[in-house]
Amino acid sequence: MRRIVRVACGVLLASLTHPVHAQTGCETIQDQQSRNACFARAGVPVVDCARPRDAEEAAFCRTVPNNSANRGAGAPPPSPASVSDPLRQWCTEHTDPATCSDLNYCINYCIQHSVGRDPAALTQQLQREHEAKKQQQEAQAATAAKLSNAQQQGYQPITFDDFKLDGKKLAASGAKVMMQGFYQKRGDIELLQPTGVAVAVARSRGDDGNGINLLTDDASRDVRKGLLRCGDPMIAPLGCQMTIIGHASMCTMTTLVGSKDLPCVAVEDGW
Repeated sequence: MRRIVRVACGVLLASLTHPVHAQTGCETIQDQQSRNACFARAGVPVVDCARPRDAEEAAFCRTVPNNSANRGAGAPPPSPASVSDPLRQWCTEHTDPATCSDLNYCINYCIQHSVGRDPAALTQQLQREHEAKKQQQEAQAATAAKLSNAQQQGYQPITFDDFKLDGKKLAASGAKVMMQGFYQKRGDIELLQPTGVAVAVARSRGDDGNGINLLTDDASRDVRKGLLRCGDPMIAPLGCQMTIIGHASMCTMTTLVGSKDLPCVAVEDGW
């Protein structure tokens, strides 16, 4: 229904400027000049579809049946008296003001073309959408609170490039850092990649790509629980986007050819 309403309102945009619902009585006059004069006296704009003045009028005329050309405009018809409040509420919430020069006109249009729908079903749909919107807002508020709390505790946002350049210095001071990226797991190695595409490329090559090594043993239980799913390439082929907070440290990377000390992030929490 949402898509139908928006498309309808988009089509109506031209007709809101030059509507075709005339109720003036002028439509019955056969002589065009007299008919136009009648519309003018009624204060109704007239579009001459035989000679449209601009692209907007031309677009409008393409939506008007041949027998409706040169009709004047009138006020939008009133909504049916039997329309229920849930239906009006639904149409109000699903009408985009950006596509309507007269919002009430579009709402009434939606009502007239939805009047056959069951108000109880519309009410249930509204409740579901309201609950989903509420949950989204609560999740956003929780994330904002975590971000604010992390900043108050001294965790500073840092980019991938800055960590690559200054990682050893940050590790030497045990700097508190906060980073955004995509989690990847390769065997026992855990990484934070800059993008989901970087995760896919690293997995296809079987290497670490541009990732930053993570230590998650001391991370919060919620974070470790989330990482269980994110490490599965079948469930999350592009990894999982997340924000991590922790402190910079040095860790030893052991391979078949030897070992190497690298800057890494000891994860404490995240979302």
